[in-house]
Amino acid sequence: MQLKKKDILAKYWLLVFFIIMYGFIYFFKISFRDIWQTVTTLTYLQLLLLVTVYFLFSFCTILVRRYLLFALQSRCSIKNLLYIHFSSMAAHYSTPVKIGFPLAVYLLNKFEKISYSTGTSMILIELTVNMLIAGGFAFIGNAFFFSESQGIVIRAGAVFVIVLVLIVTASWLVVSKCKLPKVTQAINNISNAYRKVTFKNILVYFLLAASVQLIGVTNLLLLTRFFSDGISILQAVTVSSTAFFLGAMSMVPMGLGVREGIVIFFLKQLGLSNTLGVSIVSIQRLLSTGLTFLLGGICGIILGVNKKVTESSKNTSSTRKSK
Repeated sequence: MQLKKKDILAKYWLLVFFIIMYGFIYFFKISFRDIWQTVTTLTYLQLLLLVTVYFLFSFCTILVRRYLLFALQSRCSIKNLLYIHFSSMAAHYSTPVKIGFPLAVYLLNKFEKISYSTGTSMILIELTVNMLIAGGFAFIGNAFFFSESQGIVIRAGAVFVIVLVLIVTASWLVVSKCKLPKVTQAINNISNAYRKVTFKNILVYFLLAASVQLIGVTNLLLLTRFFSDGISILQAVTVSSTAFFLGAMSMVPMGLGVREGIVIFFLKQLGLSNTLGVSIVSIQRLLSTGLTFLLGGICGIILGVNKKVTESSKNTSSTRKSK
């Protein structure tokens, strides 16, 4: 039986993760036995708590997305949002490019009749706000706990702002000078969707997104408490936010290796051994990526994602041929 391309890619990224983990283990001269002994000290109750936090984080993420769609004057059922969230995240983890974003826009259009311009606006707002929040947490936290690494965060933040300005400028130039009606219309539609969001909506969404990011930090906080005396909430927020921000800025798919390296580095600065660091990031990655991919595959089957995408491709091809 032939493996599907998606399955091959999924195994490929899992293989990359294990290679990177082996690199960390070799570089830091850590014993596999020590890591195994550390990981196996987790009780079923502790593992259940970690999984519960994962589901809480995912559900809150879905609710916050629903509010953003409401701010964009669109409605969407929680059930479909749940399916779309996990399906699109699984697409992130099964391909070397961030195909989950356009897939989420596509599925929102197919199942909830939400326009592509509104879906695209939603994704762009989510990305911008989450990056600003993570960058802000990272900057403030590093100023208190890791002043020597603050310069890296500042430089990454400057790059993010420059890229954001360039994107906005390029969009304005396209609208004002581009002679391609479809491109101009698409950008105008996205711009019109943005205008539906009030300042109050953005402020509320910003606070909700920040709260969700704080919930996402709980797993790191719990793992450090399970394996050692733990770290403070503020330190956990700083480590997670810096890893997320720099991992996203690195443009490496899923921040694979980058986020893990940053977390291990900071935990070492906070007094945790490299063995604990590697154990923690391994559990985090397998929980977030592995569980998401599994749930995403199930949700994709329920939604019939492959069938929908195939039908859309055939319709697009037939439309082009008729022209």
